Amino acid sequence: MPMSELRRSLPLSQSRVSRVVAELESRGLVARSGDPEDSRAVLVAILDDGVELFKIAHDPHLDDLDELLFSRLSDEEIYQLGAICEKVLGRSVIGKAADPAQEMRCFHTMKALVSA
Repeated sequence: MPMSELRRSLPLSQSRVSRVVAELESRGLVARSGDPEDSRAVLVAILDDGVELFKIAHDPHLDDLDELLFSRLSDEEIYQLGAICEKVLGRSVIGKAADPAQEMRCFHTMKALVSA
């Protein structure tokens, strides 16, 4: 993913994204490389260790969100949250993502909608 696209997909400053990516790179979780199609651009790729760490953290994180957020909402409120997400994003939050980063921002809402 181009670093510029990663930056646009996160609610962080450009310098903060650069620092986070540098930290993840130092831990062997992502790799940065030059873009062969645009010498000014930098690409960021998640490495195998990054994927494994994501898998380990993913389910406990979802369990925490279920406990702290979704358990406090009725099915109707979860549906409304999904509808709001769809309106803000300008597309359905369930289905194939045109922009995976946006999809991740609404992942927890999608999970709740699918399981409801």
